[in-house]
Amino acid sequence: MSGNPERSKLAQVARLSRQAEAAAAAGRVAEAAAFYEEAARLDPRDRRTLHRLGDFHRLHLRRPAEAARYYAAEARCSEREGFEARAIAVWRLVLRCDPAMIEAHQRIGDLYLDLGRVEDARQHYERSARELREAGLAAESAVLRAHLAALEAQGGPPAGERSEPPASAGGERARGTAGPDDTAANLAADRLQNARLYHHYGLHAQARQQLEELLASLPEHLEARQLLVEVSRALGDAETAGRHLRVVTLLLRRQGEAAAPASEVALELPPVEEWVPEEPEDPMAALAGEIREDVERLVECLERKGGRR
Repeated sequence: MSGNPERSKLAQVARLSRQAEAAAAAGRVAEAAAFYEEAARLDPRDRRTLHRLGDFHRLHLRRPAEAARYYAAEARCSEREGFEARAIAVWRLVLRCDPAMIEAHQRIGDLYLDLGRVEDARQHYERSARELREAGLAAESAVLRAHLAALEAQGGPPAGERSEPPASAGGERARGTAGPDDTAANLAADRLQNARLYHHYGLHAQARQQLEELLASLPEHLEARQLLVEVSRALGDAETAGRHLRVVTLLLRRQGEAAAPASEVALELPPVEEWVPEEPEDPMAALAGEIREDVERLVECLERKGGRR
């Protein structure tokens, strides 16, 4: 056996693939799937093995959920390797097995935008949102309508989309040259945009997740903090809202701005559908205002003490 671990692993994967093909030819489908599963365990990045596993579960074992799982893993591998067009085709296979998988719907639209195919992305969002709603999946449909709204509001790809060269002659997008700072800024813009859209459609938990991920890397992002105050209040979490409100006040003081956060011009979004319940008047609004006033008085007191020194 070779002393190179990577080469040895590839040899084992090739051997298992041959065994799987022989078992399949003999009609031993379950045994063939077991060989492929072992090969995928050894090399989770082998797209061919993942695709064959998806085919086995979809066509022979009649297990669409398992097939979707393996196809999705293959699609992610294709994306990591820069094969966007191939990834789109595989994500469509995922949707044949699991039409409600929101990740697949979103990734297809995002990949069309990465390839510069804006109209294809728009048509995909419209069609998928309509089909999901007709299937009774209102929340999933709303997420795609939010993506469509962002696309329409900006007249093109959503904010933060990478600006990269078009597809090469080989059919795949060439790699961009954005630096680390640009990537971080684009990711923050994407997350803030997603959070606004989720919040608009009443998906407050998803909005909070986007904002918390943004603030984990950019803790002094003022707009994200301001929106997180609103989202926390919508979720009925007064304690978290108060904590972020205090941080907002301190950031504004540090920047020398007015005490009240500046209001942001919202995107023109389609009306919220009837499935989103109207939020009652927030009983914690007065408490949040009192907390804010207390914090402001404390900051002023500290500033006066510092000045006397």
